[in-house]
Amino acid sequence: MTAACKMKGVVFRFATDVTADPSMLTPFDRIVIASGAAYRFGLGLFAAWALDSGAARWPGIAQLLSNAKLRDWFYYRGRRATTGRFKRLTRPGQTTIVIGDAIKAGKSKQAITSAFDAALLPKAG
Repeated sequence: MTAACKMKGVVFRFATDVTADPSMLTPFDRIVIASGAAYRFGLGLFAAWALDSGAARWPGIAQLLSNAKLRDWFYYRGRRATTGRFKRLTRPGQTTIVIGDAIKAGKSKQAITSAFDAALLPKAG
């Protein structure tokens, strides 16, 4: 997927804080920002620990996390959207897509694929 993006002229910038220097976004027509999630209630530390340590695959925790209601709550209620803080940094006419951080541990195949799909969308017009 990375090779396909590079062949289409996609420019990757890793570990870059565009909020510190929004001017780096100026030359681009389409911007895909993998911002990760902002968790409420201190859940970010738990999520990072569970994913990075592999604890999310332990039998008891895996069973708990496989509960659809809990997963949906965690995803839709336990997190805060980060899109607004990035969209205000762009200029009119730029397409901005904010997705989760697909490079961190525990990301699903769908999350990783969505990052590349967003970068490879056909240009409008």
